[in-house]
Amino acid sequence: MPKAATKPVHIAWDGVKCTGCLSCMVVCSERHLGMSAPSRSRIRVSADSLGIDVKANYCRQCKRAPCAAACPQEAIQFDAALRVWLVDEGHCTGCGECAQACVFGAIWLDPITGLAVKCDLCQGAARCVEICPAGALSLVGYERGDNDDA
Repeated sequence: MPKAATKPVHIAWDGVKCTGCLSCMVVCSERHLGMSAPSRSRIRVSADSLGIDVKANYCRQCKRAPCAAACPQEAIQFDAALRVWLVDEGHCTGCGECAQACVFGAIWLDPITGLAVKCDLCQGAARCVEICPAGALSLVGYERGDNDDA
């Protein structure tokens, strides 16, 4: 199973604080697609009709990434500079093995492209964390200056 060379940076979600406003999904789709398309977001928040049972599916950036291990094309690689697992769309064939391997349901096939998509932390910007009005999202494992010598 592929292992990250260093501890990955990841998002943490606080379900108690989350209001289910979906701002994270909107900003994610805008950042990656250039348009608001929450159904194609790389973070997914869902709530029951009363907004009581709120859940989130997002990539935990596992140190030993089952999605990367399952990929027959080796399209999921660890980026040591960003400290995240990234999907190389040029190598992804859309087989879905990665999605089946992820116990968090955090990687899926885009309904339009048919390719695997997962959180890439906006290449280090983590827009969902910045935009969350309730403060339900935070960035874990990154301290200012961590990448100064990279």
